[in-house]
This record gives sequence, structure tokens and C-alpha cells, in this order.
Amino acid sequence: MKIYLPFLLLGLFLLTSCSKDKRSEDEIIAAFIDDNNLEGEFMQDGIFVSIENPTNGDHPTAASTVEVYYEGRYASDGEKFDGNLNSGSTATFPLSGVIPGWTKGIPYFGVGDKGWLILPSSQAYGSFPPGNIRSNAAMAFYVELVSIK
Repeated sequence: MKIYLPFLLLGLFLLTSCSKDKRSEDEIIAAFIDDNNLEGEFMQDGIFVSIENPTNGDHPTAASTVEVYYEGRYASDGEKFDGNLNSGSTATFPLSGVIPGWTKGIPYFGVGDKGWLILPSSQAYGSFPPGNIRSNAAMAFYVELVSIK
């Protein structure tokens, strides 16, 4: 019986390790961009910005408060975890009080712009996310900048 225990443990390890996504964060982000046919560019700290039909609207700063519609998804599988995109009610955030990727990425949007912010985990929630949000997850946010408050 003792001989079978190491093989059993090895089998359990192999089974559980096979079910995890083994892609690097860069591969996950690249796949999301490719799968969604996004055009844009990488900015500081690995933040990818893709704006559809840019407007000439005013741009916020990192110190601004913004009114937005948004939807947050995991870049690895597209699962939605947050948002108000189809709710009819905007959300208002001070950019100084949100995740780093929003503070750095939203200023690339002008009022009226819609598009994607793709964030590496270091620019999202990192290792200690709130609630049921996955830790160390690359994230994709679809954003519409409605106004600057």
C-alpha cells in the first residue's frame, strides 16, 4: 500500500496542474488582442490602449474624476467580473483612487471615446484583489468615457 501512495500523489499533481492555464501573461494579453482584432498600442507599464474612432474630446489627467460606462473581463478567458456597460447608469471614479492601469490608461481617452484598456496584473489588482476577483490576472476593460467631472 505504501508503494502506491507516491504514484497516487504524483497522479493528483499532474491532473491538477494540467487544468491550469500555462500561458504567460504576455501570451494571454497577445491572444486577447488578436482574438478581438484590436488595433492600438502598448503604453507605459505594459498597458495596451485601443480606441475605436477617436474623438477630439477633452482628456482627463490622473487627478481627474471621470464618468464612464465600462465592463471588466479576464483577458485569459473573457469572463466578465464587473461593469455597468448595459445598465443605463454611469459610474464615477476619481482616477487617483482606482487601479494603476486606469489611472495611467484612461487619460489616453477623450470624452466620447470608447475602447479597450488591456492591463497586466501588476496594473490591475495584482496579488491581493478585492472580493471574488482572481489574483494575478491580466484584465481587459471596455470603457466609454462619458465626461470629466
